[in-house]
Amino acid sequence: MGFFIFLIFIPNNGVNKVKFPDLHGLSYSEDGGELVAAVHDGLKVYSDSSWSVPDIPKNDYMGYSPVKNGFYSSGHPAPSSNLKNPLGIVKSKDNGETVEIVDLQGEADFHALSVGYETEEIYVFAAEPNSKMKEQGLLHRSRRNLEFNEYARDIRLSTHDGSTPF
Repeated sequence: MGFFIFLIFIPNNGVNKVKFPDLHGLSYSEDGGELVAAVHDGLKVYSDSSWSVPDIPKNDYMGYSPVKNGFYSSGHPAPSSNLKNPLGIVKSKDNGETVEIVDLQGEADFHALSVGYETEEIYVFAAEPNSKMKEQGLLHRSRRNLEFNEYARDIRLSTHDGSTPF
């Protein structure tokens, strides 16, 4: 927790005070030159010793999970957005300028979502049932199988090349 608190208090050099309501996740840009924070009102970027707010939709990116070519998230659309609320599961390949709907838009909001950085296998905790998740619990979806499966009953891990470590 100390790491998150430290990040919030990194100085802005007296310019453009950036606020961090409900920090949902952190990642580095692909080139490692920027730190990206997903918060209640969009993405914030730390670069060149200061924080900035990109001119992109201010979606509430809950369950923010970076992957090799972008990020996955859940949450709620920006107030000015035409997207259905909740977002379900979305993916962005352009740093949040646009999102593509992966699944469950208008049905589910996942606070606990994690995605394999290279495999893009999706893990979610469904707090409530929905059209694809008949009961509460931890679920898994692979890139090959688009159905969500109960993870606790079928625990399996895979590496970036698809092999299983055990």
